[in-house]
Amino acid sequence: MANRYAFEAVSQTFQDIMDNQLPFGGKTIIVGGDFRQVLPVVKRESMRDQIAASISRSSFWNSVKILHLQQNMRSAQDIEFSQFLLRVGDGLEENVGGNFIKLPNSMIIPWESENSIQQLIDSVFPNMPDHVHDANYMVDIAIITTKNLDVDEINEILILKFPGEEKIYTSWDSVEDDNHNLFQEEFLNSLCPSGLPPHRITLKVGCPIMLLRNFAPELGLCNGTRLICRNLGRNFIDAEIITGPHKGTRYFLHRMPMKSEENS
Repeated sequence: MANRYAFEAVSQTFQDIMDNQLPFGGKTIIVGGDFRQVLPVVKRESMRDQIAASISRSSFWNSVKILHLQQNMRSAQDIEFSQFLLRVGDGLEENVGGNFIKLPNSMIIPWESENSIQQLIDSVFPNMPDHVHDANYMVDIAIITTKNLDVDEINEILILKFPGEEKIYTSWDSVEDDNHNLFQEEFLNSLCPSGLPPHRITLKVGCPIMLLRNFAPELGLCNGTRLICRNLGRNFIDAEIITGPHKGTRYFLHRMPMKSEENS
């Protein structure tokens, strides 16, 4: 996903340091990725610009040796799904209307108004009330969607299934140096920029959460770390890490400042 200019800048830096005009100053550089999954994101530009920003258009690409991985570890237990992913990636799966791919029936929940969302939740989280304190149950399954609005809707339904009293946390809803009150609270509370949580978060003991910033990497608290709430205080969350080498460790998460990287 990285823009090729980032790689070329690193390559030029190594050339200057090593006083060597070979790519990356003659050093061996290992990168990983899959062009079949996602291209670099170039805001407000065309597909041609996205392709032009790809590492395969870099000046050093002719010096790159490509090594292909042979086994899909994420779907090793589901051969049918693994083969389906490969066909989609290779452009061999039959499409509909030129731009769409028909999913296998085994992956589809028929649309039946709002009941379909409940069927999806019950299918992914079977007997969830019986496993609210089971870390292994929570880490093995998840629902992934493309829009924050859908995430919020599903979270609201799921949180009701957890027993106990809910705890509501809200973000800071004022603007620094806004002496004339140009930004109303209602407007600020409605914003949900990429990389930031919503203004209002409802949690219960036993529900899973995910960090959105590097809080303490040396302790395993990084962007993307998944945890389970064990206790909910007024200004802190007592949470247990459920993934990685620090699995099972509990920490107190306090309020922290966060800033969106969006520039528009």
